[in-house]
Amino acid sequence: MIRQALVILTILAILIVSCGKKGPPTLKGMTDNVTKTDNVTKRGIR
Repeated sequence: MIRQALVILTILAILIVSCGKKGPPTLKGMTDNVTKTDNVTKRGIR
C-alpha cells in the first residue's frame, strides 16, 4: 500500500512539473529521464 501511494505521488509530481515546467532543475532532470525511459518502454512494448 505504501509503495503504491509513493508511486502515485511521484507520478503526480512528475505530471505537475512537466505541465508547469516551473521547478528546480533536479525535478526537470528527473522528468526528462522519466520521459526518456517511457519512450524506451513504449518502443520495447511495440
